[in-house]
Amino acid sequence: KLFSLGDEDIFSSKDAALRRAMEISGMVTLGSDHKQYDLYANKWKPFRSIASLHLWRSLD
Repeated sequence: KLFSLGDEDIFSSKDAALRRAMEISGMVTLGSDHKQYDLYANKWKPFRSIASLHLWRSLD
């Protein structure tokens, strides 16, 4: 959906890479539940897809 529809507000707290990038950058504590990731990601609305791309890229 992110790439095919161009939706700028998609975030999946179940994505292991996104969770790891958020942990490494100190946004969320290691071992937090999915709600904590979602709460933090709400700061990026309505551009959570773009934030996700940056988080994935930070792991490269």
